[in-house]
Amino acid sequence: MSHNVSLFIDKHISKNSDYILSLILILFFFVEFYSKICEIQFNFYPFQLSRIIKGIITVFLLVMLFLSKNYKQILILGLITSVFCIGQFSLDEGYSSDAIMVFFRYLFPLLLFLFYNSFRTSISTSYFTKIFEFIVLLNSALIIIGLLFNIKLFETYNFSRFGYNGLIYASATSSYLYLIALFYFVVKWHTQNRLDLKFFIILIAACLIGTKSIYITLIMFLFYFIFKLKTKYKMLLSALLALITAFSAYFLIFESETFSKITSKNGILTAILSYRNEIFTNNMLPFISNEWNFVNYLFGGFSDFELRSQMGLIDLYFVFGGIGCILYLWYYFKLYITFKLTIVTRLFLIILIFMIFISGNFFLYSITSLFLIAYKENVLSAIVKK
Repeated sequence: MSHNVSLFIDKHISKNSDYILSLILILFFFVEFYSKICEIQFNFYPFQLSRIIKGIITVFLLVMLFLSKNYKQILILGLITSVFCIGQFSLDEGYSSDAIMVFFRYLFPLLLFLFYNSFRTSISTSYFTKIFEFIVLLNSALIIIGLLFNIKLFETYNFSRFGYNGLIYASATSSYLYLIALFYFVVKWHTQNRLDLKFFIILIAACLIGTKSIYITLIMFLFYFIFKLKTKYKMLLSALLALITAFSAYFLIFESETFSKITSKNGILTAILSYRNEIFTNNMLPFISNEWNFVNYLFGGFSDFELRSQMGLIDLYFVFGGIGCILYLWYYFKLYITFKLTIVTRLFLIILIFMIFISGNFFLYSITSLFLIAYKENVLSAIVKK
């Protein structure tokens, strides 16, 4: 029986892992743009469709995990599950279907990374990365078209703030996508010794998204490019960029219509974090002070996830506590970083962690883990080519 299972996995899963991952990426991107169309055009979010698709894929990934008989990984996932359960049962109203849904959303990227590491045996041909590139380029074209023709569907925000993110539903998702896409093409640049037109199209689109986190990313990008230039004017260019950055930040925070009002009324930190610090202070912190006991500080726990701060690492602590947060982050990056760290990959991870801290829902947006796999596949492919 076990021999037949091994043959089935080798014949149908490992050999077709590229197609399976490609199909999952297409389905998730479909959910993204369908959700955005529904909300903008019809003022509702298709929760059921999203949950059905993500639920089916999660079940598939769980089945593949158990069929692979990787008991060490199953044990670690069991520990993370135990941490979550201890935290929830330590609250008076900890157990709910919504809490279970949130847990599985955190579990999804771990299952996806496990599937990739277990079954993606060859990266010589990758339809997955080709589809990723197509999606990013298509979305970038729609962002530029949205700006030129003022198309509301492609706007990042449904209020007066500037920004276009194409068919991506959430603003944070578009920030994560374009951070990953830019570094994806930097890896290609190092492999091919040239930057192609795709990179510049994506760079233009990234400038139009309108989120603060992507602009911080772009500034770090420019500093990296200056560092790579073979010129004696590096220090001068770096100083000039720093001056432009400081002036732009001052104008954005103190002079722009959107953020100057927030700064004058609520302070600079609130303007930078888009009220996330106040959500933490007014919603999440009172719940922790009133409802948590000693066990919850170790293992987390929530009864209403809407109280979260929408800052990725703080929300992770809210769900899993101190011990669970450390365990989750260790396992997440252990599964993901199976490649050699270079200057580019280190810079990418530093910016990503910074973005996770100031932005929300990184671990909850299932599609971001697929974007990360595209980047990883490209890095591994570059290593093979060398």
